Amino acid sequence: IVSAPIIVPGIIVGLALLRYFVVPFGIGITLALFLAHTALILPYAVRVVSASLNNLRSDIEEAAVLLGSSRLGAFFRVVLPNIRGGILSAFILGFVTSFNQVPVSLFLSGPGVRTLPIDMLGYMEIVFD
Repeated sequence: IVSAPIIVPGIIVGLALLRYFVVPFGIGITLALFLAHTALILPYAVRVVSASLNNLRSDIEEAAVLLGSSRLGAFFRVVLPNIRGGILSAFILGFVTSFNQVPVSLFLSGPGVRTLPIDMLGYMEIVFD
């Protein structure tokens, strides 16, 4: 289920959000854009962070717990610093993936909503025209 948005085109996600959430429930276009980009980015982010967690040795966390740290403290002091590279990679990959979803932004953006890909597309039309 997490991998489903990988095979679904962005325009389909945008159309589904518009049809089933924006029109019936009246959610704002900005929230719809956020939900669409989150749905399209989430599979990649989950894969990157889970791969980072799989590479982490579990005995390090167990050692922190044996030395008196709580599970939550071990997570924040041991696990999180060790996977911060994976989290940063997921953020960068998510930004690039979201940036490449111009059809979703074009489909869901209204007259008062401007996103960075649409602004850059407009700038390129002005400069290279």
